[in-house]
Amino acid sequence: MLIGLNAKLVGNIALVDKNINHVSVITIVHWMLNGKKDRKWGIFPKPGVSDNTIASADKFGHPIKEALMVSDFSTLQEKLNDLDASKISNVLVQMDKRGNMLFSKWANLIKKKGNQGDPARKKWLRLFNYYLIFAIWLIAPIVFIVFLLTYIPMYRKIQRENKYYASVAYKE
Repeated sequence: MLIGLNAKLVGNIALVDKNINHVSVITIVHWMLNGKKDRKWGIFPKPGVSDNTIASADKFGHPIKEALMVSDFSTLQEKLNDLDASKISNVLVQMDKRGNMLFSKWANLIKKKGNQGDPARKKWLRLFNYYLIFAIWLIAPIVFIVFLLTYIPMYRKIQRENKYYASVAYKE
């Protein structure tokens, strides 16, 4: 979208949910189904990015203000990264890549099954729901184990990806 608008990305800040993946799944589903950002059963953390993480985001204001004052954004991302603006979870990157690919296949399949409200489409949506539960609770841990087993042989590629995701570069 930025390229289409002839805009230039000069800085990237990612505030993330720091809970382990399965805890996040439970809390976010609870939030989605109830519409309340509260603690499920009083034992899980609040879903999404924590209030502390959001409150501490003001630390990014100083380098942004500096860059704006001198109209020089050439080192902004580097300064933001020094403040942990874009920490990369390699295993989540791998899970997201796999998940996006599979989600696209499911979305295209479900689109072909009719319009909203069609019984055939509802059946496929229900099937996707079961698949999603299976993928999150059974496939994701396997992806994590495969990631750990392939980390050393894939180290250079992972480092290149980390550098890319912590930058403001575009993949063509």
